[in-house]
Parts: sequence; C-alpha cells; structure tokens
Amino acid sequence: MENEVFIPHSRINQDNTDELGTIDDIVFDLYPNPSNGAFEINCNRDLKGGDVNIYSAEGKLVHHYILESSYEKFNLNLSSGIYFMKIDANGYKTTKKLIIN
Repeated sequence: MENEVFIPHSRINQDNTDELGTIDDIVFDLYPNPSNGAFEINCNRDLKGGDVNIYSAEGKLVHHYILESSYEKFNLNLSSGIYFMKIDANGYKTTKKLIIN
C-alpha cells in the first residue's frame, strides 16, 4: 500500500471510463468539498465492500477504507491540499477531487 501510486486516466478507455476514471451512470456526491477533513460520500450504487483509496496530488496513497454502505462519513487528519478519492466497488469505478483546507 505504501508504494502504490495512482495516476488518473488520460483518455476514454474500453470500460467507458473518462479521463478521471468515472463511469457516466454513477452518481457520487462528496460534501462538503472543500473540507477540513470531515466529509461524507453518498452514491446511487451499492458500494458495500468496495474500496476507497485517497491519493495525494503527487499520487501517493494516503488512506484506504472498505465501504460498509453507499453512504459514509469520514473524519480524516490530512494536510491542506488537493487529493483524489478513488472508489472501486462492485464493478463501478469513480474518482473525485477532494480539497482539504
């Protein structure tokens, strides 16, 4: 996990993902954003058992979490900056930018 690096997709792939790896039919809310580290996610898909990986802007994995439902609350101690939250659950993949103040 420490050596894992995430680089967002740069083009449309065969699995219908766009440049940040999101699938068009997934609705994924991340709020508040910007955040102080306390935020919530809500999705229209079943995410139970899915992986949440949060990466720094440099691509370093800084947090991993296994989802228990399609709605989750987080309270993370992250330095100010830009992060990417990547969710991979039940065949659905999506990535959102997370800003920490």
